[in-house]
Amino acid sequence: MKQNIIWKPFLKSGIRFSLYSILLLISCRPDHISYIYYKEFVFKNETDFQLKVDAINFFSFVDRTPENFSAYIIESKDSLTQVNSNGDMSSYRIEIAYSDSVVVTFGNKKSISFTPGDHSRYNILNFRNFNIDSVSEYRSRYTYTFTQEDYNNAAPLVFGEGFVGSVWRCTEGEGVQEGLLYNELRFISNTEVEGWVQAEGEALPEFYFTVGYSIEGETITVFDDDDDFFIATLNKDHTGLLTNISEEGECVFYKQ
Repeated sequence: MKQNIIWKPFLKSGIRFSLYSILLLISCRPDHISYIYYKEFVFKNETDFQLKVDAINFFSFVDRTPENFSAYIIESKDSLTQVNSNGDMSSYRIEIAYSDSVVVTFGNKKSISFTPGDHSRYNILNFRNFNIDSVSEYRSRYTYTFTQEDYNNAAPLVFGEGFVGSVWRCTEGEGVQEGLLYNELRFISNTEVEGWVQAEGEALPEFYFTVGYSIEGETITVFDDDDDFFIATLNKDHTGLLTNISEEGECVFYKQ
């Protein structure tokens, strides 16, 4: 009697199983299941000033010694776009959104700095301050728009680094009393300012007062223990302090 040949179905099944296994292995290769996700960061400048954004990475936050530094310019009414992906592990230029610190300068007028931990709503290192849109399944757009509010929140450059220890002098105006060559303000600390005067015919200036002061926006308020005070506000070109000294008239103090 002729025997049934039963090995052929098993052979076909084995071939099918092998093919399925190969296809499964191919489909499970890392480059088939790991997708690159892109984050697109857009920085829009709606102010009337050119923006300079300095992105800094530190060796350590202890001594804040810069390791890398990149500078970006965003013209008025223009924008800057940077794209980061989870597959991009290194770059010789620092991406703004992933820096350790940024310094934003508005023209030559104002400046402000941020680190990732700052909770300010103007911090461009805090992703919560961005408008986030989904561009595709594997791409999102983060948009930050610089407006007049960002400019108002920044500090005038003349009040920044180097302000403590600076000397400001007024040589003319109703604030300079008769017999004086000039009035002088010397900012000796973050909270105290000295007043000096130079009398005609005298070799050296004369110390007049030490009082407290505070800065808010573009205005300095100088006050003493009796709550007497005067206001000094930056003039339009940010070169001098326009004051009304003791209600005796305007006097413009220029940095020496």
